Amino acid sequence: PTLASPTLASPTLATMPVEFAAVAPQLEVVNCSAEGALAAIDRGDGAEHDQAAARAAAAWRNVDVIAPEQFSLAPAEAAVALASGRPILTTPNIRATPHSAERKMRRLLTRREAA
Repeated sequence: PTLASPTLASPTLATMPVEFAAVAPQLEVVNCSAEGALAAIDRGDGAEHDQAAARAAAAWRNVDVIAPEQFSLAPAEAAVALASGRPILTTPNIRATPHSAERKMRRLLTRREAA
């Protein structure tokens, strides 16, 4: 079986295949990048982030499953599934989870910067 492992940042390109191999040595991991998605999320543009992930996913039709490497890709799950035609294994959607750690950290940092 093959698994596409899309990422927003290159450091995980080195670590994730090793982690997958430790639990599923028979799995072929195909690393790929969702170009532009990181810049979009840094700007707070969730829609563009999801579109960038979907554009990249169109090239992932030859894998059995897609497992994004960053939790920030979870909101793009539907767009990635539609573009790739493949099942997606992902974490809970951080934009749909009002109590996520990321949201709390952003609130705390925003308050600190305003003070």
